[in-house]
Amino acid sequence: MSETETYRPGKHGPVRLSSKAAAPAVERESFFFIDDQEYVIIKNPSPAMGLRFLELVRTRGEAVAQAEVFDMLVGRADYPERPGSLRALSKLDGITEGEVSALIGVVGDKLMAVASKISGN
Repeated sequence: MSETETYRPGKHGPVRLSSKAAAPAVERESFFFIDDQEYVIIKNPSPAMGLRFLELVRTRGEAVAQAEVFDMLVGRADYPERPGSLRALSKLDGITEGEVSALIGVVGDKLMAVASKISGN
């Protein structure tokens, strides 16, 4: 079965997955700055990240899921795996509703793109 072919039960047999499979390299791109500190976002979230989001929605609700995934996708350029981007933004008393909406919109668009790929749409 090729990567782009849709799995069909019975036609292809069971899907075999490995917990030891290496994660693909993560590419990041500039997302926003707070003063001179650059924050980056994962350019193409993995299917696993899309599944984590769905699991968080199911177990903790959409608002919590969005916050958790925001911190999974966004990090400081000098230490991108470190969570805290949402906390850093929340300390900006001058941030506007439009700026928050734009940032959350980008994260939402990336999640919708990976969900669309997962579902085959």
